[in-house]
Amino acid sequence: MGCDHEPKNPDNWRLYHLLELEQPVTAKQVQWTFRKVTLRHHFYQAYLVLSDVDRKSLYDALGEDAVGFIHSGSWGPLMHLIGSRGSVCFYCGSMLLAFITLLLFFLFLGLRVDDHTSWSWLAVAAPLFVFVIVAVIITALAVIVSLFWRLPREEGMRFVERLPAVGNFLATVLYAVFCFLVATEVRNDPTNASRKFTSYFALPIIADVVYYLSSLVWRWPRRVRLQMEIGLNNPNRFLCYGFFLLGWLYLGVSIAQWVLLGRRIDQRIQISWYVTFIPFCFRAGLRVVEAFMRSMVKRTIGVKTAMGLAFDTLGAFFFNGMLLVSLYFVAVRITRGKEEVRMPLALIPVYVALVYLLFAMIFTAVYLLRKNVISEREERLNNLKWTPTDLPVGSRGGPTLLRDLDTGAVDADWDAMDDDDAGSSLVFRAEKEGSEDYEDFDSAAEEDFFPNVVESEAAKTPYGVSAPPDEDAGPYAGSNTPTGTGSEVRGRPPVGAVHRELHDPKTDVARFDSAASGYGEEGDEEEEEEEEDEEGDDYDDDYDDDDDNRIGTSMSSSPTSSAYFTSSIHSVKR
Repeated sequence: MGCDHEPKNPDNWRLYHLLELEQPVTAKQVQWTFRKVTLRHHFYQAYLVLSDVDRKSLYDALGEDAVGFIHSGSWGPLMHLIGSRGSVCFYCGSMLLAFITLLLFFLFLGLRVDDHTSWSWLAVAAPLFVFVIVAVIITALAVIVSLFWRLPREEGMRFVERLPAVGNFLATVLYAVFCFLVATEVRNDPTNASRKFTSYFALPIIADVVYYLSSLVWRWPRRVRLQMEIGLNNPNRFLCYGFFLLGWLYLGVSIAQWVLLGRRIDQRIQISWYVTFIPFCFRAGLRVVEAFMRSMVKRTIGVKTAMGLAFDTLGAFFFNGMLLVSLYFVAVRITRGKEEVRMPLALIPVYVALVYLLFAMIFTAVYLLRKNVISEREERLNNLKWTPTDLPVGSRGGPTLLRDLDTGAVDADWDAMDDDDAGSSLVFRAEKEGSEDYEDFDSAAEEDFFPNVVESEAAKTPYGVSAPPDEDAGPYAGSNTPTGTGSEVRGRPPVGAVHRELHDPKTDVARFDSAASGYGEEGDEEEEEEEEDEEGDDYDDDYDDDDDNRIGTSMSSSPTSSAYFTSSIHSVKR
């Protein structure tokens, strides 16, 4: 046990302090602590989000959804260029424009299919062209910022984390080219005599392959698991690998969807339109499953309740269900003609969904801008009230350790505590000479608080004391050392200190004579007992006088103090 008191090296505390460890510690404990402290709390991610005023305001308003927005491949890099408020305005504005253009496109499409208007197909597809052009511009800016801007690289964004932005840009470009080619082909060949749509549908297939392969970066199981590891929770393996599996399922369903649709339009396969639209149904089901898994991730980290999980899942189900209902009516319209179902009526669920998203985006934009203004005002007020604490001149900048609380106690020695010099005060602060403050600890008033608790003598012994016994200390419990007769310890309590009588030739000879003569007469015994009592009283007085000079302890003042200490006589007699 002596190794516990060896002085520690004051130069190797920093790395242990960073991991909240205290020596001695093993390498395995360091690995476990690093996993618990660093990975499960995501200190650096929290610093990147909360250290910036704009990002902090966005996180306070949206919660965990803002984390995905900030670290996304498309919108996250733009925050370095235009800030949080600019990103929110740009995002909401682009989404509003996208919903409006899509709403106009489907409205024009329904009117043109049923011959309610004689517009050209290029005019009908004009809103769609605006949508894809805006998407190409946004994704191009994201790629430029993520690849060539200095701040994302300085914040630790790796090259693999920039792949989603590149994948989004390439997919958007391919979809834009596909829209222009299809619109041109419909205008030049309304009857589809050339049968070129199958080759055109290769573009959306390639776009989906690029998009979903690049999305595997944030769908990677280890990345998802680290996002869910908060505290000591155990993430579900289904959630860790589910997003990665969904990426491949999306890719397979997308390929089947575009292949069937292109071949059915070119009439290379003779199947019903209901069968042609089956991959769309599977894709909608995968979206519902993904919405459920996203809510489960938030519930795992404690930011989503069971009610919120049910609301998100049911919302995704009804939203995708409306689109499937509209798709069914479109299949009925193509199969049975406009006499059965009008195309504008078949697209009503699509109109409802787009109008809902339009109003939701307007509300989101107003809410986020208002929260941003409030957060900036609170930030300024809190900064005015807060004064940073500077380190004192000459400070080493490290934490205050236990050994720094009393610099004079570093070299203190337990064995020197009984000495009457000034160094002993480093261990126990001694009171002034002649003070009776220590007597309060042995008073009867304080002993009544714990009447049944008997403090062991080992608890009063300083840790590590291994000096030889005192000359005036009695034998400890269980010892076979012979003691004096009953007359010698008469009048002293058994729990007190047992003192050996000083050597007196007169009393020793008298005791020997009385023992040899059969203990003598009764009068001689009484005289000897009276003499012994007087000597004991004189010894007690001397002992009390010496005890007043103790340094806050009831132990012997001998330099070679024993590990078996007993209470003083005067305190026990009181």
